[in-house]
Amino acid sequence: MSHNDFVRPSGQWPPELVPGASDWQRFDVNQSKCWNGDTGGAATPTSPIILGGAGLRVTGPAAFTGGVRTQTGGRLQAFAAYPSCNARARTLFVPLLECAVRVDLALVGGPTGPGGGGAGSLREDLFVLPALTGAGVGLAFPAGANDAYIDLPKRYLHNGGRLAKVVLSFVLPVQPAVVPLTIAAIQPISVTTAGVQTEFTPALSGAGWSAATAYGLGSYASPVAVVNGFYFKATALLGTGTSGAAEPAWPLTLGGTVIDNPGANQITWTNTGYDGRATRVTPLGVPVSPAIYYAGGAVQTLEFDTDTAGGANVIDTTGSRYSIWLANPDPAMIVTGLTLSYDSIVSLQPE
Repeated sequence: MSHNDFVRPSGQWPPELVPGASDWQRFDVNQSKCWNGDTGGAATPTSPIILGGAGLRVTGPAAFTGGVRTQTGGRLQAFAAYPSCNARARTLFVPLLECAVRVDLALVGGPTGPGGGGAGSLREDLFVLPALTGAGVGLAFPAGANDAYIDLPKRYLHNGGRLAKVVLSFVLPVQPAVVPLTIAAIQPISVTTAGVQTEFTPALSGAGWSAATAYGLGSYASPVAVVNGFYFKATALLGTGTSGAAEPAWPLTLGGTVIDNPGANQITWTNTGYDGRATRVTPLGVPVSPAIYYAGGAVQTLEFDTDTAGGANVIDTTGSRYSIWLANPDPAMIVTGLTLSYDSIVSLQPE
């Protein structure tokens, strides 16, 4: 940590020297800038205090109510609990290379490789492959990897915070000849130390579109009459924001918009990506063509918006580990990124 300048440079303090007025004045100035470690006091630095190396450890009762910044390699520990902070929202990008990725070997295509058959042992590395193309850098899952699990490091999990949304980014390097029967799906899951698995609850607002219904700003809906697998968000409202008698013509491009029930109470829906709510019973739908599914090789998303009712989906790193379940990944898909959004963080994540 930085410190005040010396009153005199080293080597200028002979034994017989008597401090003069200027020495005492500089002593006084330096003392006035120090923190009083015995009786407390307030510090108002004009620039951030940077913690690095061994970081900071607080062993007595403590609470952090403002912002805390640590340098790379730093550590922060407040006696026996995680440091607390004012409730806030936060979005974190999780590098896939920092995550452990697993596949369910009981559901893959064969024991000796994708599509193989017969008895024998299975190797996960045959079903989770690094991918590097002009379209993207990430992970690919060859045919047969029906279920993959992306384990989240603790540094991206805020204990006591509520996970609001998970977004998985992907690209398709080339336009496929046909479209998969189901779109890949994602779902956050937790596993306790006793091995109990719990699936996060999807947002009720992400249910199928309904006629003559008042939607709140930020609500999600999925097409019903012509299922295309996309996720639509209410990004603008007029009046009561009420849907019309019939579904709008849903746009099939990421970021495309459509007005529902044009007039004084209209809703503007925006295509935010594929509906990533995991389901193994009801297919999420099929895009209308390989060209739409390919999207010109642009980055696309699978989104999972969590249920806001009853304080569900709160992270507990003291008793559970967390993963993102990826169901039925397309072998042509390259998963390029993972984003976690929290809407009520009350403690800093451990390093």
